[in-house]
Amino acid sequence: MQNVQYITDVEGHKTAVILPIEDYEEMLEDLHFGKVARESKEEPKRDFNGFLEEMLQNGEISVSETKNFAMSLIPGCFQITQKFPNLLLGSPIFAL
Repeated sequence: MQNVQYITDVEGHKTAVILPIEDYEEMLEDLHFGKVARESKEEPKRDFNGFLEEMLQNGEISVSETKNFAMSLIPGCFQITQKFPNLLLGSPIFAL
């Protein structure tokens, strides 16, 4: 965070903070996602590949979107698959 300003009392203790609206909104979003994660902790888990397959069958995503999404999950995955195209061919995601 940049441009954070503090309001202090007469003794110099920080009592409040002023920050850019973008930072504030990002913090709210992070808090929301944390709350959702905590609330859904006990919900049944779904297999990722099954989830993708269901979305494909329902027409919610395309094969190319699925591959692009999968490659975005691992930093550098796209570069790796470009150098070694057969590396992920056994994955259910790339078998589509």
